[in-house]
Amino acid sequence: MNVTDITVEQWLEIQDIEATDDFDRACQIISILRDLPLEEVNELPYQEALQTAQDLYVLGKLIDKTVESVTVDDEELYPIPFELLEFGAFIDLEALFSNEYRDNIHKILATLYRRRLVAPTPLDLPQFEEYSTWVTHRAPLFMQVPIKNVYAVMTKYVSWRNRLLETYSGLFESESNDEPEEGEEGRITSEEAKAIEREKRIKKWGWELFLWKLSGEDPLRMEDATKLGTLHAFNILSMRQELSM
Repeated sequence: MNVTDITVEQWLEIQDIEATDDFDRACQIISILRDLPLEEVNELPYQEALQTAQDLYVLGKLIDKTVESVTVDDEELYPIPFELLEFGAFIDLEALFSNEYRDNIHKILATLYRRRLVAPTPLDLPQFEEYSTWVTHRAPLFMQVPIKNVYAVMTKYVSWRNRLLETYSGLFESESNDEPEEGEEGRITSEEAKAIEREKRIKKWGWELFLWKLSGEDPLRMEDATKLGTLHAFNILSMRQELSM
């Protein structure tokens, strides 16, 4: 098996390897890729195991490659432009990343990759299927997708997400000016303190409160609020905060 064809499932297994040295690690990787007992792998020529370790270094470079689409169960899916991401999908991604994200990679990918209903033209943006419960059904299929084809989408999303929360940091800042705990002074910068406070506010408020505000405090309309574009939702929330609405 070509090491560059490592699937998401195999890549996750490789991340959990505990090896004593590079040779031991390479043997365990071969065991995973070829589905062979470790005892049989240990009988393989040394050069073959060493080559696998070198190929994995190459794989580390390939996973940063930008990919336009990926084939899942014989169907082509595309990463949705993040500016088109629904607020409900964004909230679900926050939950998936906040826990042990490696356990949720397949769900994260299923959320970010969509059927493209209308291809882009010089005058029009592409159109994608709406976020729905098909994510849960589709997620396991992403375990068999080559990791090099999808990993970059996650890293780019995290960068976009961090910039977004920084831009709208006012939504998460505390109205009080709390003093740092005893002994904390000088150990973190002001920017780090702001980031920590922002994360605390997100956890304290919960995204349900944002949906409550977007729905006009009408629980029957909260589902509609999840369908708003993420940027649109953040703009409305910022406007309501600034105008005390």
